[in-house]
Amino acid sequence: MNKPPASRWYWITALLIFLAGLADCAVFVTKNLNNLVGSLIQVTVPSSVELTFTRTGPYTIFMEEMEADEKQPTAKLNVRLVSKKTGAFVNVDPVTTPKFYIWDDRLAVAVKEFRIEQPGPYELDAFFSASPREIPATLTIGHSWGERFLDIFVTGMTGLLVWMTVAGVVAAIPVIKKRPADAQPGATAPSDTDSVHLLRFHGSGGELFGIFVVNVLLTLLTLGVYSFWAKVKTRQYLWGQTEFSGDRFSFHGTGRELLIGWLKAVALFGGLVILARMLLPTFWDNPNADAAGQILLAGGFVILLPLAIIGSMRYRLSRTSWRGVRFSFHGEYRELLGIMLRSFLLMGLTLGLYLPYYQTNLRRFLAEHSRFGSASFTVHCDGWALLGRYVLTVLLTLPTLGLVWPWYLALQRRYYWNHTTFAGELFRCTVTGGGLFGLYAVNLAIIVLSLGLALPWATVRTRRYEMEHLVLQGPVDIEHITQQAQSATSTGEELSGFLDIDALPG
Repeated sequence: MNKPPASRWYWITALLIFLAGLADCAVFVTKNLNNLVGSLIQVTVPSSVELTFTRTGPYTIFMEEMEADEKQPTAKLNVRLVSKKTGAFVNVDPVTTPKFYIWDDRLAVAVKEFRIEQPGPYELDAFFSASPREIPATLTIGHSWGERFLDIFVTGMTGLLVWMTVAGVVAAIPVIKKRPADAQPGATAPSDTDSVHLLRFHGSGGELFGIFVVNVLLTLLTLGVYSFWAKVKTRQYLWGQTEFSGDRFSFHGTGRELLIGWLKAVALFGGLVILARMLLPTFWDNPNADAAGQILLAGGFVILLPLAIIGSMRYRLSRTSWRGVRFSFHGEYRELLGIMLRSFLLMGLTLGLYLPYYQTNLRRFLAEHSRFGSASFTVHCDGWALLGRYVLTVLLTLPTLGLVWPWYLALQRRYYWNHTTFAGELFRCTVTGGGLFGLYAVNLAIIVLSLGLALPWATVRTRRYEMEHLVLQGPVDIEHITQQAQSATSTGEELSGFLDIDALPG
């Protein structure tokens, strides 16, 4: 008889934990709602009764539903409330927020509300003024009803979330153990005799700060026009300070190209916004015009997003060179649009759980359509390898206040690079969660404490950390890589700025 896989017991345990959480939440909510309803003060209308309120704050008066042939308009209900200590009247007003409760066979709707400022005895006089012959009804009075009702459900759902977190961690254990995301299947460890091509960054925060200050001043003096040349200056410095295998990269873009690309992006994206927000509601006299405009804007965003990503990649790579040979990008719009439409649909159906697959598919598309001269990149990634860690990270986000994410991002980056080859040779990435956490924490601290002036140092620290933890392992025949020319415009580059996207995940 075959022994059931060990993962099945983890999943059964996770299911039992989840069911226990549901039961615990149901018992907690039911018990507290029963206590809440039981704390209500009952008053029969018409009547005049003496009530003692021991707590200050808002009170709500509910009217329990009567039989269909006995119902009376709630607007005809009159309630007077007088303090027996001071003789002062308490304002009793119609409810401003709809409230109700259904418990056992009781259904009640909020009709009045008042506020007690001083605890003590009060006389309540309730009657109907609809007709001389008043029909008896039941009123119930509750203290801070809305807040207490919300507290019960928030506390119950918080407890359920804790149970779900524990269940998710247990369920993710076999996935994590089965597919270690940062291991290359079938890969052999690099030997000491293998050639290693190192990446290094030689820039300094002081040099970049000088460029940063000049860029900011000229951008202000030109009312923002110089910002395109400022972006080029920054990239030329960062590219020029990045070394691979003994030689440095170069960036060949110009501010004029970015300015022209920005103007085209403004016309494209701005035209879509004007059409959806102004022209459609103006010329289509229909109540659904605004909704149609929102749909048009969302559809236009989905159409422009892959265009921006491809244009940005094509422009940046075509303006980047190493040893005189330029990079290029050959991805097609239709293929990326299909990937994104399918991914957005599946992310909606899976409540976001498809995100690792989408990021992996996007990474593969962008990398495998990138070239350095005649040499190409290949990616052997699978979203399944990251799914378990992603689910675990999402479940631990609230308990850790989000501090768990650097570890997932480090694992994602290792997985992507350790499964990427160039000219048949494998990259090796060694970033760690602790390293990323320290990098992000220090960068955030120096930027905040310096009121943003330390941004160049944070940029240099980030670039240096990334370069120090990435190498290309293997004897790449760089001398036989030939140039492949490609033309590209900067429209996609600037459009990606409008849509606030980063082309390459991880």
